[in-house]
Amino acid sequence: MAILTDRDGARWHRLAGRVAEIVEPNLPGSVLANRAAGQWPSWRLRAVWPALTAARRRARELPGPLLLRTDVADFYPSVLPSVMFSTLARLDVPDGVPGAAADMLDGWGSEGCPGIPVGPAGSAVMANAVLASADAALGPHPFLRWVDDYLVGVASERAAAEVLDRLHEALDRLGLRLARSKTAILEAGPTVRWLGTSQG
Repeated sequence: MAILTDRDGARWHRLAGRVAEIVEPNLPGSVLANRAAGQWPSWRLRAVWPALTAARRRARELPGPLLLRTDVADFYPSVLPSVMFSTLARLDVPDGVPGAAADMLDGWGSEGCPGIPVGPAGSAVMANAVLASADAALGPHPFLRWVDDYLVGVASERAAAEVLDRLHEALDRLGLRLARSKTAILEAGPTVRWLGTSQG
């Protein structure tokens, strides 16, 4: 968990609020974690436990017959300042925000803390912004995402391979990669294991 200075924490929160104004209304309902609520500048993250409960319930209901489970390897520390800049610029956030956010990542990286800092509420918003293009790459496949953990409904193993290819391509453009050790094909249904618990 990162502990930011008061100055950095306040600035990061302000920048994330400006990003949330643009990103949050466009996130699909299948993005379940770290959703922002309220208007800038008094925004906050929605409560985690109700969202986690809903995610586990919805995992049981995700259409299959197979589910692809995967996540992004070392996501937070792997986001480069250049990726943060290009992501925010592409999303058309207010002028000055992409450069300021990238500069903050660059500064923390020069101090030995690369990527998006883990813990601050603003980081959750920035993470959702970065992964929005990976979400879009899934096309018509039903999916759920919790931070950087994906659960995708697929019709066959071949379809799962196609989804993995799409995710690989989308993440490669972001300088990110999937965690092979956490990638698996599961049977859909009430016992699917996702987010650290079996659903029963």
